[in-house]
Amino acid sequence: KALVSMEIGLHYPSNLKTACSPLDLELTRGMRFNILLLVPLIIASLQAASVDDLTFTLIDEGTAYDVTDCDNGASGPLRIPAIYNGLPVKSIGSSAFIFCDNLTSVTIPDSVTSIGASAFRDCSSLTSINIPDGVPNLSPWVFWGCSSLTNVTIPDSVTSIGDSAFRDCSSLTSVTIPDSVISIGDYAFSECSSLGNLTLGSNVASIGDQGFYRTGIASLTIPKSMVFMGEEAFRECGRLISVTSEALIAPAINSSFGSGTFRDIGATRITVPAGSSGYGSSYGGMKVVIISNGDPAWEPQGWVYFSWPYAYSSNEGRWHYFDVSSTQWVVDLVTGIWETLGSSED
Repeated sequence: KALVSMEIGLHYPSNLKTACSPLDLELTRGMRFNILLLVPLIIASLQAASVDDLTFTLIDEGTAYDVTDCDNGASGPLRIPAIYNGLPVKSIGSSAFIFCDNLTSVTIPDSVTSIGASAFRDCSSLTSINIPDGVPNLSPWVFWGCSSLTNVTIPDSVTSIGDSAFRDCSSLTSVTIPDSVISIGDYAFSECSSLGNLTLGSNVASIGDQGFYRTGIASLTIPKSMVFMGEEAFRECGRLISVTSEALIAPAINSSFGSGTFRDIGATRITVPAGSSGYGSSYGGMKVVIISNGDPAWEPQGWVYFSWPYAYSSNEGRWHYFDVSSTQWVVDLVTGIWETLGSSED
């Protein structure tokens, strides 16, 4: 790894003339001269990384280049060229920058359309990096362990985020998943302890096991497109106090004791849209609250089936009709009695 600091000093005794022979003095001066010659080399090693630190390999029948390796001693900012030896740089290979823990930023050209697995894994000093618009997916483990990365912009070209893609990015504070993303893999953002703001795109359909395990998110809106959320996907998100689902059909979740999707979070209630199904009175260990027109309407205590604007009460064994104008009243279809939050009217 690159040397970051070095102090050089030679101390001569006050009685140099009597303590040192002429030979000793010449040897000491020679040592100092030789050490001083090393200083420019040390300084040069601390300068910004350059294209000379990279290894390029021809691909596509010799028509383009892939970045396959980087000197682990490279430090500071690095700009990957769009053109190398007259040919486009189209990809970054698997593990190309792994353990380059002195790089602080990397600029990737728009010519790059593929970034391999573990490409930037454990680049622990990396604070910023761009993902080009032409990249269709984020490979597994691509930024795992980039503990200094504070923010990242995921472009609209990305449709999937691989397993452990941002795992242990402990300085990451905010993530917006674009509408283009359909799937988020296992452990994708696991242990991102500083991640306080999360926006899920409108087309996300699945989140893998421990996808956001032990993150710092405070609120969660599940999009209409969601179909599945894996084991412990949001487990131990202790700051998560607000959960809202826009999905009309309850996404499949793991709710077993000890490994539930929402186990050990701060929220005790989840709001779901009127006309939705499959949530029951409790979902993921949270009490279900039905909302209409953006406002909580009522909590289905004993209501086991709800099909807007009709509701069935398991306690009474009767169907009710929901007042669509007020969203606060239901009428017993047998007795004609109106009820709202525990009260009743003729």
